[in-house]
Amino acid sequence: MQVGEIGPSRVMIVTEPVGQQRPARMATWVMTRLTSPEYTAIQLTRFQAATGLAMAGILAALVLTANLGRNLRRERRQREQLHEELRRAEHLAALGKLLAGVAHEVRNPLAAIRSTAQLFQRLPPSARDPSMLDPILQSVDRLNALVSRLLFFVRTGHEERRPVDVNAIVQETLALLRAQADSQHVVLQTELAPDLPMLFGSASALQQVVLNLATNALQAMPGGGTLLCRTRRLEGPPRLELTIADTGPGIAADELPHLFEPFHTTRQEGTGLGLALCREIVQQHGGCIELDHQQGWGAVFRVTLPLSC
Repeated sequence: MQVGEIGPSRVMIVTEPVGQQRPARMATWVMTRLTSPEYTAIQLTRFQAATGLAMAGILAALVLTANLGRNLRRERRQREQLHEELRRAEHLAALGKLLAGVAHEVRNPLAAIRSTAQLFQRLPPSARDPSMLDPILQSVDRLNALVSRLLFFVRTGHEERRPVDVNAIVQETLALLRAQADSQHVVLQTELAPDLPMLFGSASALQQVVLNLATNALQAMPGGGTLLCRTRRLEGPPRLELTIADTGPGIAADELPHLFEPFHTTRQEGTGLGLALCREIVQQHGGCIELDHQQGWGAVFRVTLPLSC
């Protein structure tokens, strides 16, 4: 048997032929791969170096991940803080606008009360007529209505919620307005869905929405017309739709951007809180209110409320 080296990490073993006959009946050779101690040390050193680099990479990744997490949390807190500051700024701006509107609406009746009272005082007792005080009573009634609407506006969202029959609310509200409609020769029409499900909400608040929209519709038709109230169920996701339409002149295009702003009104006797209150109530119920346009109708208000709220 002969052994010979054929490389730094291999040796070759060759056996002699078996037997005396030539050629030999059987001859075998075996090639065995061996590893020298020097090569093993080199490979071990390389493995240790690679392992060290891998561990260092893992450690660096963990550090970077921790830093990234801290940065994300800090940015989220900053974003929430900015959002809160923006919300406060918007709230203060809305509050300032609301207070300015309140001051304007209160000042006019107070001026009428003051001027009427001064005029009444200057007249001799014989010329004083109790009917001269009617403007004072009218101004007081207007102030009372303004305060009532403001209180309802502030309390919106805090009413007791329970299952509500919207069809019943529409019928009750139209019954309250029937005498005014008859005096104006306005026809009241209803298209109420018979299978309308119950809506979880505030009955008094939703009735205020119907009352404000229907009252606005009547005021837009002093010479007669038609007022339509329609309810139906919408699918995907399940919603309830209430439509109140009139055959009045409609709403001018330049009024649309300010339609739901508080104290914005086109009528001298209006307070400008009706539509703003309607939007606030509808939004508190998770819904939306919008002005639609349909052929043959004037102003068409569509209120959509989710049935799952």
